[in-house]
Amino acid sequence: MDIRLLFEQYKKFSLTIISPFLFELTDNNSVLFFHDQERNDLFFIRLNEFLNTSFKSPLNQNKNVSLFTLMEDFCSQPQYIQNEDFNNFIQVIEETKEYFFKKRFYKYYISPHDIDFEISFAELINFQSNYSKHSYYHLSIIKNKLRKHFKKNNIKNYEDEDYNEHLEYFKEAVLDDRLNFNQTNMVEKLGKLFLAYWDLLNSNHQSRILDSINDFIDKNGRLAMWKIDKPQNLNDVEEFFWTIKGIPKVSRNRLSDYIPKTWSHLIERETSPNNIIEKNQ
Repeated sequence: MDIRLLFEQYKKFSLTIISPFLFELTDNNSVLFFHDQERNDLFFIRLNEFLNTSFKSPLNQNKNVSLFTLMEDFCSQPQYIQNEDFNNFIQVIEETKEYFFKKRFYKYYISPHDIDFEISFAELINFQSNYSKHSYYHLSIIKNKLRKHFKKNNIKNYEDEDYNEHLEYFKEAVLDDRLNFNQTNMVEKLGKLFLAYWDLLNSNHQSRILDSINDFIDKNGRLAMWKIDKPQNLNDVEEFFWTIKGIPKVSRNRLSDYIPKTWSHLIERETSPNNIIEKNQ
């Protein structure tokens, strides 16, 4: 497995998702606004790639993973999970997964029907990402997904419904409503995840590796090609940091300065089959 590539890609996602290029915060950091619709679309396309786009796991060829879930699987391995920095990161990953992947319960009017949706933020993000691409292929994917919701609602002759029209209703009534409402809190949750990732990359457990790098630079200068002697008797966690040595670092406030503290009125309440968010007028 290419561990370095995994961690480099995770860093790139953190910097492109938590970015002043995409959005700005109010003066008290409690509300987030995208600069324009194009950057709103870009945010959800990138977030969908991070959370949902799957490939064969290099740790288990019988399992499909996203970049998000692959990082969880990697850091949960026995040689790492007992380390406090890895463990702290895993806890935040689990909190983030709960937030984005748990089922939420809504009822929306999709003319001429009231439709119950049991759906996660991750699924809504996937709908939005595919819709934003405006291609026949991507729109066909989400029309088929929408058709399954109609089937689940026992809509008579659901196969004969006009899903081109329903998709337009769904975009305005459900996607725009739920994603616009929750975008500030989503970025806050992602910000906490990427700060935990930053803390892992800057762990004190790599001190021996950093000492070797700094000693080489002191003797050879920063422009010399790295031919650094590997410290002896590294433990598993130190071996990890040796593998990813040299990944460019960014300051912590490059992330923390753009993470909102969501206004309480913009935090979606908990839902259940008996406690739904209903907007069916």
